[in-house]
Amino acid sequence: GSPPPPMSRKFWSAALLIYAPSLLMMSGQGMIIPALLVLGETYGVSGALAAQVITAQQVGKFIGFIPTGALVDRWGSKPPMVAGALIAALCLFASAYAPTFALLCCCSALGDSARICGCSGARSRRRRWRRPSSGAAPSAR
Repeated sequence: GSPPPPMSRKFWSAALLIYAPSLLMMSGQGMIIPALLVLGETYGVSGALAAQVITAQQVGKFIGFIPTGALVDRWGSKPPMVAGALIAALCLFASAYAPTFALLCCCSALGDSARICGCSGARSRRRRWRRPSSGAAPSAR
């Protein structure tokens, strides 16, 4: 058969906008792994149990994907984006001062769930802004 057609510039631009934020967030995920033993010592738990912080973050992300689409469809992209950023920031501060390991895991899960909501709202906003609307200027709704 014939070779496949080359990928268009539009495809690579869209791929960059979609995957670059996720790549940056996941590179931050790798920074916690060397700190797990210190985290375990700080809270008086084993290194294996300290690794459950990563599990809590992943569960939070999974749970965050469930309501995000409905929230963006119902209220538009800006409210979930702002609420997600605010909740994620609050959870970050709560994680820094969490007195127990269980509370740290809960704050990590809720914070990552809120980050997913905020990032999905931002992606929805970017897609809507970039979509041409019959010759009119793009809306920044």
